[in-house]
Amino acid sequence: MNSQSVFRKTSLNKASELDELNSYLKVSSVHAWVILAAAVMVVVGILIWGRIARVEDSIQGAGQVKDGVLTCYFRQEDMNYIQQGSKIQVGDAKYEISEIVPKLLYTYDVPREVLYLSQQTEWYQTALASCDLEDGTYNVRVELGENTPLGFMRERN
Repeated sequence: MNSQSVFRKTSLNKASELDELNSYLKVSSVHAWVILAAAVMVVVGILIWGRIARVEDSIQGAGQVKDGVLTCYFRQEDMNYIQQGSKIQVGDAKYEISEIVPKLLYTYDVPREVLYLSQQTEWYQTALASCDLEDGTYNVRVELGENTPLGFMRERN
């Protein structure tokens, strides 16, 4: 193995004198420390906001009322979070889901008015609720509760 030093001899001789060491070492300016402190404060602020703030978590859909029965159409993948007894909100009124229909509906089987209001997908599933609304088509929403912004990074339970 070669016994030569990785460092140049002249550089080592210059750096070995204590008075000349200051010319080789650069001290960070106050501006660099201020920028670093500001960046750390922004990151800490975002983390605190992400843990403390509350955001409502809900699922949007469309519903059609006929003879006092509200038929709600949701994307099939959203139905994993909706169950019998969940509260459906239509405007200011809230109703309780009485039945979840297990049959899947393809896009062509869903009424055109519902497709206009709902989130577009290939497969839909329905939930039924009794209501006192007039016959027609409505936007519906199922509240899943509140969550923190950082909580959205986890899967729904």
